[in-house]
Amino acid sequence: MKKSKSQTQGAEWLYGRHAVEAAITAGKRKIFEILLVEQPKGQLSNLLKGLKVTIITKQEMEQKFPKAVHQGLAAKVSALSLAGVEDLLDKNLVLVLDQVTDPHNLGAILRSADAFGCAGVIVPPARSAPVTDIVAKTACGALETVPLVEANLAQAIQKLQKAGFWAIGLDGASKQTLAKIPRYEKTCLVMGSEGSGLRELVAKQCDHLAKLPMVGTVESLNVSVATGVALYEVSSVQHPSTITNR
Repeated sequence: MKKSKSQTQGAEWLYGRHAVEAAITAGKRKIFEILLVEQPKGQLSNLLKGLKVTIITKQEMEQKFPKAVHQGLAAKVSALSLAGVEDLLDKNLVLVLDQVTDPHNLGAILRSADAFGCAGVIVPPARSAPVTDIVAKTACGALETVPLVEANLAQAIQKLQKAGFWAIGLDGASKQTLAKIPRYEKTCLVMGSEGSGLRELVAKQCDHLAKLPMVGTVESLNVSVATGVALYEVSSVQHPSTITNR
């Protein structure tokens, strides 16, 4: 796969069973060291064969990761390399995040993206949540399976549209609901930031703006929850047929 930008310098720590096991299984990173609070058993023991494993105490693990739910397992790994927009042009479902800055939200969104067959997630180079151990832990392994792309969002959407994608932006002020938008063979779902939503330039690039129907008393949903609902609505999981080409 073509790599448009590299983040392979240095190393970082992942913690928690899902994040660590996914990194090893995916094979996209170099595994420098595994930290464990007890000897590995069963499936985990097989997964760690050939890797450098260091057994430390629970207290040492908590001192190293004082705010982490580490589950007694951590790994020092190389950083992931970012994909490029060009890697996504032949896919069917792509997600664009316009300035989502909370790493917990980014991790949860990656998890939903994996669940609903999203081929990649595009974020801006600035004012986006950094890809940290928090993102990896919250994503429960999806950071290893869903490619991340950093790009100018308006230009990225234009490239996708030229490749046959229809861009659908989520906007709570829209008069039409997402369910009323036609189903397309190639869909680019565009989500706005936690506070201000879509920026004007990004919204103007979308083919459709739509909202999720809300019948309760709350004014809005958390962006990660809204993204999960929207991905389900536009994905082939919900609509395997009745699709339209660009």
